[in-house]
Amino acid sequence: MSPADKRYLDVNKRRDKISRRYARELTEEIYKANLKYIKGADLSNLENVIYPINYPSTDVEKLVEDLYFDAGYLFSDQFVKDFAQGKFKSDLSEGIPKVQWKTEAIGKYFRSNLNQIKTISLTSEIGAQRLLNSVVYDAIQDGKGIRAVTDALKNDKFLRNLKRTSRFQAERIARTETLSAASYGEYLGSQELFQKYGVTMGKYWIAKKDSRTRNSHNEMKRSETIGAEEDFEVGGAKMQFPGDRRGGPSQVINCRCALGWRRIEEETPAPPPPQANIPTPIIPEDVKPTGFGVSEEVNNSLGKLFKWYKSKRIKVPDIDERFKKLLSIAPKKSNRKGNLFGINKITHDSKKGSYYSPIENTVNIADPDRIRRTNRGNARIIYHEYGHAIHERQNIIRHRSFNDADPNSNFLKLFSKLESKGYKSGLSRAEREAFIKRKKYFDEVEDKFKETRVYWRREQLLRNTPDSKVGEFFEERMGLKKGSLKGMNKEDIVEAFGGYADTMQALSGDGMGYGHSRAYMMKDINRQAEFFAHSMENRFLGNPIFEHFDKSLYDEMVKMVDEILEENGI
Repeated sequence: MSPADKRYLDVNKRRDKISRRYARELTEEIYKANLKYIKGADLSNLENVIYPINYPSTDVEKLVEDLYFDAGYLFSDQFVKDFAQGKFKSDLSEGIPKVQWKTEAIGKYFRSNLNQIKTISLTSEIGAQRLLNSVVYDAIQDGKGIRAVTDALKNDKFLRNLKRTSRFQAERIARTETLSAASYGEYLGSQELFQKYGVTMGKYWIAKKDSRTRNSHNEMKRSETIGAEEDFEVGGAKMQFPGDRRGGPSQVINCRCALGWRRIEEETPAPPPPQANIPTPIIPEDVKPTGFGVSEEVNNSLGKLFKWYKSKRIKVPDIDERFKKLLSIAPKKSNRKGNLFGINKITHDSKKGSYYSPIENTVNIADPDRIRRTNRGNARIIYHEYGHAIHERQNIIRHRSFNDADPNSNFLKLFSKLESKGYKSGLSRAEREAFIKRKKYFDEVEDKFKETRVYWRREQLLRNTPDSKVGEFFEERMGLKKGSLKGMNKEDIVEAFGGYADTMQALSGDGMGYGHSRAYMMKDINRQAEFFAHSMENRFLGNPIFEHFDKSLYDEMVKMVDEILEENGI
């Protein structure tokens, strides 16, 4: 048995002890509430059962809060003891000395998840309604009345079903929340190790390799270690650990994965530069039209964004004038009425990620930390998200709800042509074979890139190689043109490969590559939109990794944007 498998069994055993205890208490609490909720239903008209407005109050939230502290403290303390002494024997957190910073951290993490936890009462309410609706439906089908329903609700069979439903809900809650709290506890333990002993830990994802495990979790490689503060890419979502709510319900509920840890020898990262050294924006918010085809709307929109950049200590980039002129072209009319396709509203909702909404006239730019860590991310995200605005405004790609998309557009012809050239598996044998060949090539490139990231980490650890050498290192190991990665740091290189991988995912319909969820990439409109946005990035910012590994596709994307510029006299 591998060390990762042994660790998984150990972690899972301790999590199960906590989740089973709380599942019992949660079952009783949910069962009592479900029973009270059903008894409060108005059955005077079986064709229109009226349920109570409010689901009964419960102690579920308090129980889950207790669970967070138990699991959080146990796994945090266990983490440190595993490193220093070996196994920790306690089943629960009683007896573990409470530390104020850790108590506050666990409490804050619990409160950050509270909105999702509060949906527990909603799912319980829906489950109770389904059971009662089933009884009512049977009575109506059998030609029986209210008396038959009330008798059935007292029947042992119904009560057993209600208990089973309550237990199922309780076990799902306990398992999911224990995983989340335990993973967060281990993260706190890694922080404590660094604070007390100067030990830096790296983490890797351990999935249970069986048919019940999500495909996106099975794809996580145990050989790939990242920093304790870094995010995993899981099914298109950013997650710090199994159970991280940012992954959404599809990646979190009933997850059984665990974290593995490895010690990393490295220096403490340097603090960010002082505020005085941060450059000021080159475009103020109240900038006037330039007179060279850039509209006031575009300048105002970018001005607002650059003001936010300054407040977050992000360097303001020089945006290509041709891109701004293309963005300045007035939106083409739509069959849908309303004020559409604007870019005046700039928001920064981190929960939704960066996006453009033609209906809300909104450009949402989020995750300033991610942007700040790169040298080129400040421009890349503009070309990408405002690129989405361009294809919506010019009706190059629009959602079918607008009812005005052009099925014969040059863009759609290009996209379809590329799909048939092996970027997407087709019906014919030739198309399938071409796709298999392309996918094999991409997988080999991806493995080479991941391997290079690992070797770069080792290079820094063993030889103390400075960060400034990262471009040369990747160029040599991946066979790129010398100097092609100049000016790019490690995060820029990761983002550049991510752009290549996301384009592959878009063209293949999730057949290869990564970047977004499978559900997102199953919709043609989303695939086309991401391809277009990456085309804008390639044309105006460049992507030397993409260009090296698939130059013909890269050139097609750049050519497409050049043709759009030429058509508009830019």
